[in-house]
Amino acid sequence: RAFGGGGGAQCRTRPGGGMTLRARLFAAVICCAAIPLGPVHAQAMRPVPAAQQSALDLAVNAYRNKDFAEARVQAQRAADAGAAEGATLMALLQERGLGGPVNEAEAVRFYRIAAQQNEPDALIGLGRLGVARRGGATPAEALGALQRAIAANREDAAAPLADLLLSGAAGVRDPAAAASLYQRAARAGAGRDQHRRPA
Repeated sequence: RAFGGGGGAQCRTRPGGGMTLRARLFAAVICCAAIPLGPVHAQAMRPVPAAQQSALDLAVNAYRNKDFAEARVQAQRAADAGAAEGATLMALLQERGLGGPVNEAEAVRFYRIAAQQNEPDALIGLGRLGVARRGGATPAEALGALQRAIAANREDAAAPLADLLLSGAAGVRDPAAAASLYQRAARAGAGRDQHRRPA
């Protein structure tokens, strides 16, 4: 499924206060199934400066209200102020054509900006587009992004990374590592299913 991956999302907070972008979006009950986001994970993040946070808050609120054109404006402001989450949200809006036309090249550009700060959703997005060779992203770029996402405990990176390592599309073929990643993805899926099962 889209937000939360069905896995009992929690509202994670930054060390400096305030929820992560993905937790904030989930908490706002944003139900746009066209935007695939994986389960919410805790991550170590720097405190967000006020200018970034203000624009990010406005972007999230606009998104919640399905005012995607305004969400683009505010996400751009947040990205310009250096907020990785703002760049990630802008990339998602560009990738899915919300609030404007689909522009996968711009989506890749914003994912790259956020990925430089190791923003996990940006790494997943860059990996997704790289695997598909869309927007100028490549399988080799996807390989690096997904490896970093796995290092950040993003279990939803396991299966696409396994696909890359099994196919050798990124120039590296490692069937043993692929098998281990497929097992990891299966365990993560089983854990989500168990969490959803009624007591």
